[in-house]
Amino acid sequence: MPTVLALEKDKVIRRIEGVESAQFYARVLSGAAPSRLKKGKKTISHRVIVYSGASCPACGAAKNYLRRQGIGFRDIDISRDPHAAERLVQRTGRMAVPQIFIDGHLVVGFDQAKIDKLVSN
Repeated sequence: MPTVLALEKDKVIRRIEGVESAQFYARVLSGAAPSRLKKGKKTISHRVIVYSGASCPACGAAKNYLRRQGIGFRDIDISRDPHAAERLVQRTGRMAVPQIFIDGHLVVGFDQAKIDKLVSN
């Protein structure tokens, strides 16, 4: 049976057995803590990562929007982490920011309608 292990400081912190979708692995192994939103009586959980730049107005607007909506996210400032910038370009083929991953789905730029659609699921 296929097994994926997430390690931290040489210790197993998560073990996943079986075959899952690529979106599942992106969501689980992204390093972003899940954001939990109350929608009526049910709670919806999302993993959100925002790749941003220090002097990017659209990045600030996107992060402020996520905060106002109560959506937690992990912010990766590519101006401070050149390796993250390289990995992002390899992953998406794009150099633009913000790039927002919601449960493994990519949103390029501050596209409020697409963000709303992805977090409403």
